[in-house]
Amino acid sequence: MLVLTLDDLQWADMASLELLCHLVRHQPNAHLLILGAYRESELNCCPVLVRTISELSRLRVLTTIAIGPLSVAETCMLAEGKLGGSLHAGASSLLHTHSEGNPFFAEELLDSWVEEGTLVHEHRQWVAMTSLAICHGLA
Repeated sequence: MLVLTLDDLQWADMASLELLCHLVRHQPNAHLLILGAYRESELNCCPVLVRTISELSRLRVLTTIAIGPLSVAETCMLAEGKLGGSLHAGASSLLHTHSEGNPFFAEELLDSWVEEGTLVHEHRQWVAMTSLAICHGLA
């Protein structure tokens, strides 16, 4: 089986989305799984994607799974997995607030904070240094 992953479909052009529908209509026996991701909040900006979703639904080949942002606890688990240690509650809350539960943004923030030295490992826990805490209202 071949798995094809398409990300940011809200930015796809008409030809690409028509090709997607063509594949579905003309390759019914193919061992193919197509995973497509798009931001629901940007769906209004792409009427051709709305039509494509409608067509795939009409053909009964579409399964939609809504994925929301990470919770505070999930963001903390992601951070602890990435950092290899526990994260102070204040830093965890700050991370969730600034990443808005987006795992990509959370990882980028962690990398940035560690690189800047504003998130450090002390006493078996990752803690926000004063400059990070003051900048973001934790002190």
